[in-house]
Amino acid sequence: MRKSTVIYYSQNGTTKKIADAIAERYGSDVVSVEPRDAYGSYFSSILRAGKELLAKDYIEVTTLPADLEDVEVVFVGFPIWYGDMPKFVKDYLVKCKLGERIVVPFATSGANGIDKAVKTLRTIAPQARIRRPFISSKKEKGDLVRWLEGLDVQMTKE
Repeated sequence: MRKSTVIYYSQNGTTKKIADAIAERYGSDVVSVEPRDAYGSYFSSILRAGKELLAKDYIEVTTLPADLEDVEVVFVGFPIWYGDMPKFVKDYLVKCKLGERIVVPFATSGANGIDKAVKTLRTIAPQARIRRPFISSKKEKGDLVRWLEGLDVQMTKE
């Protein structure tokens, strides 16, 4: 049996629902990544995230790096901002040292896909074995149960 952890950030609770469903299915530990300064409303979040991308500054989080010592599978969830995962989530994942673990991304979005975020994951965790991602957007709701059943990760709940 593989031990798993779900690491996620949720702006308004949508990504959290997916994280909770994954954790329930596999008995995973759960880590909610929280920025030191909350992002606020959707529009203020988008403005701030855009400025952060341009400034390329480190964004502080209050969450300690996840202890992944005995973890084989890491589910990573986030909203898509500017076509990618939020910058502070990237910074946090670097600190977690994903190494050669299986990494399974999932995201929520208004309209964008997850491809750029998967490329980002490959850049920040080049040794990780990244599995087929899940995306649920306002225009296309993903089928979470079918996605989980189709993953090439042999998991069982404890």
